Amino acid sequence: MKKLNLTLAIFIFIISKSICSNTLKDSLRLTWENEEKIDSIRFNALDEYHSIYSHVMPDSVLITLDYYYDLAKRKKAIRQIYRALLRKGNIYRLQYKFEEAIKNYQEAEIYAERMNNSRLQALIHGNLGNVYLYQRKYFEAIQLYNKAKKIFIEDGDLEGEGRMLLSIGAVNSSIGNNDLALIHYQESLTIYEKAENSEHSLAILSMNVGFIHFNKESYKDAERYFNRALRLLQTKNDKFFIKDCFHSLGQIKLELNEIEAAYAYAHKSLLINQDLDTREGIIASLILLAKIDYSRNRDKAITEMEGILKQTSKSSTFEIQKEIYEFLWYGYKSQEKWRLSLKMHELFLSYSDSIKDSKNSFSVVREVVKNEYEAKLFESQLENEQEQDKLKLHQFKKIVLIIFIAILSLLALIYFTIVKDKKNTARKNLLLNEIKQLKNIGIKSLSNPNTFKLSKDKIDVYLNKALNDTDWTILLILFENPVATNKEIAEKSFLSVDGVKSSLSRMYVYFEINETKYKKVALLHKAIKASNTFEEI
Repeated sequence: MKKLNLTLAIFIFIISKSICSNTLKDSLRLTWENEEKIDSIRFNALDEYHSIYSHVMPDSVLITLDYYYDLAKRKKAIRQIYRALLRKGNIYRLQYKFEEAIKNYQEAEIYAERMNNSRLQALIHGNLGNVYLYQRKYFEAIQLYNKAKKIFIEDGDLEGEGRMLLSIGAVNSSIGNNDLALIHYQESLTIYEKAENSEHSLAILSMNVGFIHFNKESYKDAERYFNRALRLLQTKNDKFFIKDCFHSLGQIKLELNEIEAAYAYAHKSLLINQDLDTREGIIASLILLAKIDYSRNRDKAITEMEGILKQTSKSSTFEIQKEIYEFLWYGYKSQEKWRLSLKMHELFLSYSDSIKDSKNSFSVVREVVKNEYEAKLFESQLENEQEQDKLKLHQFKKIVLIIFIAILSLLALIYFTIVKDKKNTARKNLLLNEIKQLKNIGIKSLSNPNTFKLSKDKIDVYLNKALNDTDWTILLILFENPVATNKEIAEKSFLSVDGVKSSLSRMYVYFEINETKYKKVALLHKAIKASNTFEEI
């Protein structure tokens, strides 16, 4: 009873989800088909439909993109025309319909050029590179990736730059440059860690690193990377890449002899490929399922592979053909069908030689790609060195400017010091001359014409306080020699140099001496004036 209730609950949930999904689709369709709605609302509805269903119902989305394109043409909305063409190209590419993809990309590029938008052109370059990667036109692919990467770097588009590094790594991985591929993957990872909303790109990066580990027969490491990718992809229900993760995990589990798990993954991959109508993916999943069945029912598996062979065509990849003939060669051999086994062996060798020849041609491409990478690396180092040279030149100019300003400042300081010294010297000489004149005037005005002396009484009256003996002694010494040093005064007054400084500082305050230099001369000048009876101070 509980099991029945659970089944019923699941059924109701699925039906409810389907009804909600249909309601949303109908709502969006009514919006974009409503001629009374403003254009932006109609285009937003089409954008939302594409965002939700492009990797779930690609054929349905292609029909809406045709409507999107026609609407944009009628409204003369160039950016929207570009967007419709780019999106159609992406879906056709993921469905392995490369001619249709290229046609849409090339038309989209015309509109990107018309808008003079380099970033939109870079998106086309990157996606065309993806088509060439699928078609094994590796050198053409890497040229487009590098071209796009340069534009993304100039525009500061971290996610775009990371995608191109990832794609360049995929080219190198496809042709056997695994070490070079890992370098690009690591560079890509560094970029993605700085960028926002890069979960999808991180998933693709994990898948590509997983492929390298699988080819190295490091199956546990490969499984870890594919599981990481699967977790990221399932958040967006990205079926085009989820099916590839399931297929790869099926291959890994088969190599690890975990048959039930391998079958589960392979079956999931087949269902999604059938849902998306990807012919090559369907055949690849069926081949994997036949390989898994071989360990459980040999004859059934051989019959399945014979059916797959009838579904293949000359357009199928060499790898698929090789897998089928290799399987049937061993299968017929186990059934002792020697004639059929020999025929399958001959076909297997034929396709193996074709693949080998193809890989030999890749050896040339590998070297070209390596040289291309080394050239780009050298170019990058050269640009870095040039930037360093520019920086050094800028720093040198800055240092020269600082030295020039310092020299000018020093010269100005010297000039102002000399001018100031001249002014101070002139002021000192002026004071000394006035002192001499005051002495002469004082001598003439006194009863004793031979001498002029300082008058302590008059000075005390002028200061309104009595000078102490130390101050008076120092003042008398200055009267005899106005330019005497503190040391000379200390020796004559039997005081310490500090005592002389203290006394002078005190008298500077008493006599209100504001001179910055030659304070002693100014002090004596005021004392002499105070001692003269004929002049007011």
